[in-house]
Amino acid sequence: MSDLPVYPVTVTREDGLWVAVVDGLPGGATDVDRFDELHDAVLDLISTLTDLDPGEFWIQWRFLQGSYQLFEMLRDLHQWEKQADFAVSSRDAARRQLAGELRGAGLSLREIADVIGTSHQRIAQILDKAPAKDILDPRLSDLVAQAGDQAPARLADTVAQLTRLTDTSEPTSVEFDYPRPLLGAFVFYLDAALHVAPGPRHDLFTTTASFLDDVAEDPALRHVPHSA
Repeated sequence: MSDLPVYPVTVTREDGLWVAVVDGLPGGATDVDRFDELHDAVLDLISTLTDLDPGEFWIQWRFLQGSYQLFEMLRDLHQWEKQADFAVSSRDAARRQLAGELRGAGLSLREIADVIGTSHQRIAQILDKAPAKDILDPRLSDLVAQAGDQAPARLADTVAQLTRLTDTSEPTSVEFDYPRPLLGAFVFYLDAALHVAPGPRHDLFTTTASFLDDVAEDPALRHVPHSA
């Protein structure tokens, strides 16, 4: 991945259009009406001029407006929005399932509201909703598309192991309808890491793996008291 050719692309606003220039690539310029059309337009442009598939190069984006360099901030916003949507969907699914389990256990709407921390009217609305489906799969599919050909088997295996380890840490007969928080954190991390350039990404993964190895061997952390 670190050997991928890198093409710096500078985006500016000119004469009512979004203009993208691929630095150092003859003929590497295009313009679009809408900002969300830029990504595909630039991918197609570089692929056409270099005869490379989109997965065979890396784009180093620069979004300039006057003296302001805005791309990193824009990328951060998009990632937080995607993670927020995933977190809210997972939260809602967990709340819906817990409310249903508590109702099945014989608790009243007011008692369930007391446990979850909302009104009994809200609990009635939550119970009326159908259980959430496919919260995790679309995110995993997106990660696989970003990560490359060898990702599906490895990612599926890691997800299965994390799910098993999380579920067996506190045995229960419940089959969860939502991603567990530890798995969600893994998805968040991997999604953010795949937006880092290939070279620094390798260092990021290596540093993270080294840190987690150290944490795994730290007896103090292995015996942290349980908390709700």
